[in-house]
Amino acid sequence: FNTLLDFGILNILVLGLNTNKFIANIVSVTCAMLASFALNKYFVFSNREKQAANQFVKFVLITGFSVLFVQNIIIYIVGNRLIAEVNWIYHFLQLESWLPISIKAFSLNIAKLSSVVVSLAFNFTMYNKYVFAQTLANEQPSTENL
Repeated sequence: FNTLLDFGILNILVLGLNTNKFIANIVSVTCAMLASFALNKYFVFSNREKQAANQFVKFVLITGFSVLFVQNIIIYIVGNRLIAEVNWIYHFLQLESWLPISIKAFSLNIAKLSSVVVSLAFNFTMYNKYVFAQTLANEQPSTENL
């Protein structure tokens, strides 16, 4: 859900309102991040601990780093450095004849999709290890038998 929200807002801002793609990415991810926190806390990690404020701060720091650095670096690489390859794919597959989107929309969404794949792996690992890690006594290794 949050990825669809992210892509929807990004496309509206860039393609509909002609917003800078980096600013639009920050806005779209911020909106999706709020939804993502609740979904991750309660459904993905089934975390019922009462540390929501502490967890939210960690979540925002990790997601913020991911958005500001990881995603924008990937968007820059794919959207600027690999633009010839993206254009080639668009024309080679003759997408203009059967896909009702412009080369600009195609390039934007390929760059964004690439950034989401990379940041998804980064975020999940960091959320699991630092944000929603369960602190149960029975998960602590025992030193009695050593």
